[in-house]
Amino acid sequence: MYDDGTNGDAVANDRIYTRVIKFYKDSVNNVVGQEFKFGIRGGDNEGGKGGFGNNHIENINDAAATATIHSQFGSINPLYYDTWDFAAEKAKNPVSVSLTDANIPTVYALDQNFPNPFNPTTSITYSIPFSGLVSLKVFNVLGQEVATLVNAQQAAGYYTASFNASALSSGVYFYKIEAGNYTSVKKMMLLK
Repeated sequence: MYDDGTNGDAVANDRIYTRVIKFYKDSVNNVVGQEFKFGIRGGDNEGGKGGFGNNHIENINDAAATATIHSQFGSINPLYYDTWDFAAEKAKNPVSVSLTDANIPTVYALDQNFPNPFNPTTSITYSIPFSGLVSLKVFNVLGQEVATLVNAQQAAGYYTASFNASALSSGVYFYKIEAGNYTSVKKMMLLK
């Protein structure tokens, strides 16, 4: 879970921890029943001696593209963890779970830039099926890096990066993506 303003967390250091989890649409009933567990750093404050929290069960109406549910720590077993004040903490410390539509990519991909040849701008599209660090860089024919388009944590999804080569000379360039265990390189041509 995150409280640093990244990975779906709205405000850094507000003591509201967020975890984005992708659930896929049900093809018939538009209701997805999800059962899940959570803890902090492997610890448990809900279920007792087994080291795992009790199950949380939420029904999510997936007719909309996104939904948010809130689930609190310590609210299931008051005999074990009775210092949690559910009413007072409900709005203060939720864990957010977001539902996204079924258009999450299932494989990594780096597409051919468009237009190609280009002058001086082009678009590079790519998809990542899992959240993680993504690097997208441009190199000249000597293997020298000439631009970094992306070097950041990104959620699973489809992305388009714009590349402006107005400061570069005409010629062949290569763009390379690294995400998870995936690496791919494509060639593009700048014609001025």
